[in-house]
Amino acid sequence: MKGVVAHKRTASLESLVARAPLILVVDDSQDIRELLRLHLSDAGYRVATAEDAVEAGHCVTRELPSLIIADFKMPYMNGVDFIAALRADSTIPDLPVIFITDGDASGEIAGRTFGFPLLTKPVRADTLLETVADQLRKMAR
Repeated sequence: MKGVVAHKRTASLESLVARAPLILVVDDSQDIRELLRLHLSDAGYRVATAEDAVEAGHCVTRELPSLIIADFKMPYMNGVDFIAALRADSTIPDLPVIFITDGDASGEIAGRTFGFPLLTKPVRADTLLETVADQLRKMAR
């Protein structure tokens, strides 16, 4: 009987994880991707990561994320241009986004974020999680 209870508990945990929102983190810095992944997964989110817009595009086609966190400065295509390309594709619904950048680029990106939040690196865990929850709440309305 003990095995049946453990199996039910494991199955319910797996279904809870499967329903958790998927957050796509796009940043060319492996350290930043890993730090954000840890903060988000510790908070119960599922997390996919990509080092650039090309890899992120593949992630979006594999499984549509609930939210995208995109760095502004990346190789090949910056975060704003990547989100603009997603928004131009009529097969992809408008997804909530959080932009992140270092302090030096904040002036360059200001006013180009489609009205989405812009966080400056280093991003504090509490600020990140509050912003993620807020963006997901807004999309649920």
